[in-house]
Formats: sequence, structure tokens, C-alpha cells
Amino acid sequence: MAARGTDARLDALSPLRTAPAAEAVPGLTKALRGKTAIVAGKAARIAADRGLTELRAEIEAAFERLLGQPTKDDPGCLGKTALGEACDTLESMRHDLFLRGTRCVHPEPGWGETIDRSAGLRIRCLHALFRLHHEDAENEAARLLADATPQVRAGAAAALANGNPAAGVPLLRYKILVGDTHEAVMGDAFGSLLALDPEGSVEFLTGLLQHPDAAVADAAALALGESRRISAAAPLIAWSEDLLDHRVRVAYVALALLRSPAAVSHLLAQIREGSSERATAAARALGPFAYDPQTDTEVRSAAAGRAAVLAAYVKAQPR
Repeated sequence: MAARGTDARLDALSPLRTAPAAEAVPGLTKALRGKTAIVAGKAARIAADRGLTELRAEIEAAFERLLGQPTKDDPGCLGKTALGEACDTLESMRHDLFLRGTRCVHPEPGWGETIDRSAGLRIRCLHALFRLHHEDAENEAARLLADATPQVRAGAAAALANGNPAAGVPLLRYKILVGDTHEAVMGDAFGSLLALDPEGSVEFLTGLLQHPDAAVADAAALALGESRRISAAAPLIAWSEDLLDHRVRVAYVALALLRSPAAVSHLLAQIREGSSERATAAARALGPFAYDPQTDTEVRSAAAGRAAVLAAYVKAQPR
């Protein structure tokens, strides 16, 4: 009976997505003040989607109330997550709530293990702290870089791109050096590092090309390619020349991403004169850029007489 009552209250909120504000605000307020977390969460989401800033204080109060309740009162952490997201969307200034949100843990039993359902909430609240330029944003990010949940570690790495380079760059370099078992975490760390310190990061990432872990070296190479920094071409070319043929694929993708004249020229030279394996890898790397008429013409000219290389280039083009 209670579940049916909750379903009815949730259904009753749906028309408020399009109802006039004068009608929607009272109905959403009632839901936000209610005891059922999922109902309050849906009301908050509707208010945020509609930009009803007049409900910001009510949403903040509901979020604060749920943060202090037992996890059993908010199955799946759905209510707290929706309320935290709505607070951020409506540009709440309640940094105290966001700080509590970054530290929220919502464990629930799963298939043979305990699952933390609040990962998304911690990430969103951390981003809110950076939005507010809060003095503890980097400190919270440092703590979440060591979170047990990979999604949270990746979110913390991504959030640092919005912070102070003086604090964020050392944190990100340390995280990259100690590594992570999940590629997404490393990818976000590399991306944020380049956002905070584009030119200064080239030297740091270049040093990682010689890392004993091939996965780290490959990630550094791709980050250098995505940096689009002209100074990254020379170290990537030198690194590619030292690799065995079967390892050169990532290096050539990085050079293609770089899109600098020196990088493209090196790839074209490999297509013309390189070993079959290197020529094919270079052609595949440039395939996604076939939309550019100049690149397409240059690749086809370089691949003249090498049917297999040209076929690899055509196959790599976006469909």
C-alpha cells in the first residue's frame, strides 16, 4: 500500500513539468517538504529543469534534511542525488551542503557485496565546490582521488580542471605517477593536467613516454596528441621511431590527433616509405581526418601503389 501511495505521489508530480508556475510551485513545495526521499527528489528535478529559483531554499532544506537521515530512508540514494544536482543547477551558494555531499557514503547490499550508491552525488557536489571557488575544493578533490569507487576518482580528476593550477597541477601529476587501475581515471587526470598547464605539461608527459608500464606511456602519448601543442610533435616522432612496429599504432594516433604540420608530414612519409605495418598504422591514424580535402588528397597520393595501405585508410574513415 505504501509503495502504491508513493507511485501515486510521483505520478501527481508529472503534470507540474508543464503547469503554470503559479500552480507548479505550491505542488512542488509540498513534495519537497514531504517525508519520501524519492518524491522530494523528483520535485527537485522538475524545479531545476524549469529553472524555478524561487524553490532553491526549499530544495536546500530538503537536501539538508535527507543528508541527516539513515540510508534506508532513501533507497538507491535517488533522493539525495536529485536534490544535490538540483541545488547545483539552481546555483545554490550553500557550500556547507556541498561539502557534506562530497563526504556522503550510501552503502546498500548488492549481489554478494556492498555497493555505494552515492558516487554520483559526491562528484556533483565536488563540481559545485569548484563552481563556488571554495577554499577546500582542491582538498576535497585530493581525498576523492583516493576514493574506493573508480567513477569518483575519475570525477575528482576531471573537477580539478576547474580549479587553481598551483594546487591542481601537483595533485594531478602525483595521481598520474602513482597510477590507477582504471583507464578512465588516468584519462581524466591527463585531460585536466593539460587544461590547467598546457605548455608546462608537455615536458612532464614526454618523460612518461619512457614509462615501464606501456599503458601509462600510451596514455601520455594520446594526451600529448590531444594537447594540440606544436612542441609535442618532436618527442612523439622520436618516441614512435624507437618503438617496435607492433607498438607504433598509438604513437601514430597521437600524431594524427596533434594535427601539426610536422606530425602529419611524418605520417605521410611512413605511408609512402615505411614498412607495411607502419604504413598501414599511419594510414589508419589519418583515416578519421579524411573529411579534410587536403589530408585526403595527401594520403591518397602518398599511398599510391600500396593498395593494402590505401584500403586501411579508407576502412578507418568514419561512416
